[in-house]
Amino acid sequence: MGAFLTKRLISTSIGKSAMNRDDNYSGESKSDQQITPNGSAPHSTPQLTPHLTMAVECRGIKKSFGQGDAQIQVLRGIDLEVAYGEMSLLVGPSGCGKTTLISIIAGLLDPTEGEILLLGRKLNELSNRQKTEFRSEKIGFVFQQYNLLPSLTAAENAAVPLLIQRIPRRQAIARAGEILAQVGLGDKRNSLPSQLSGGQQQRVAIARALVHEPALLVCDEPTAALDAKSGQKVMELLKAVAVREDRCVIVVTHDSRIFYLGDTMITMNDGTIERIEKMDSVSQENQKRI
Repeated sequence: MGAFLTKRLISTSIGKSAMNRDDNYSGESKSDQQITPNGSAPHSTPQLTPHLTMAVECRGIKKSFGQGDAQIQVLRGIDLEVAYGEMSLLVGPSGCGKTTLISIIAGLLDPTEGEILLLGRKLNELSNRQKTEFRSEKIGFVFQQYNLLPSLTAAENAAVPLLIQRIPRRQAIARAGEILAQVGLGDKRNSLPSQLSGGQQQRVAIARALVHEPALLVCDEPTAALDAKSGQKVMELLKAVAVREDRCVIVVTHDSRIFYLGDTMITMNDGTIERIEKMDSVSQENQKRI
């Protein structure tokens, strides 16, 4: 998943946003209007109406790749709501559709069928350029591989999302330094990635994901490249710094050691949502012992 999302973000978020900023993104147009109960275009799935407590709302999401006899159906009608103010864990076996689902939620892929409402916006009514702008402003990504630029300092790496938005460099670096301090790296702001441990590099990646104050944070296997102790520290930090009432955090993971930190666990299997569980205090203690 990390490789796929990284390539898509490099080709869309960085390239298009930096070179072709959409001046009409904030303008009022037919495609930009908020969803209402009397939505104009009929669909095979129920029309979505913004829900103030839900950051993500999916209805009847299907996704197929290929055509004819070679067609593969990866998602088979996903209905899902993900709330603000929570860390939701997306789990399931390899090949069950987690990568595809999270890519659709983040606007990197279009569904074959169905609708998605993300942060109050109906994604299928946005142009590709508007989606790029939307992602650069509203979504933060933390990858399994840190994807830090080796020639940039920690502060410069963390400032990249702001620089993409054409925030003045001095202001962007200053803001990045503040976020690095929040993740315990205030004294490492001028260090290169090669001078940092794996856990420290992941914390720089978290700072980069949070520096532009995204409303949705997507994390792809954030502990996979870390040892157990470092992974737990990173996730506890992520929970403490990233989770707040106006932000939604989705973590794709196979790591049962961090399940106890989630507020909601979404289990996928064979392109469907198998179950959704709220992690109450009892189940959190049980998961912590795994």
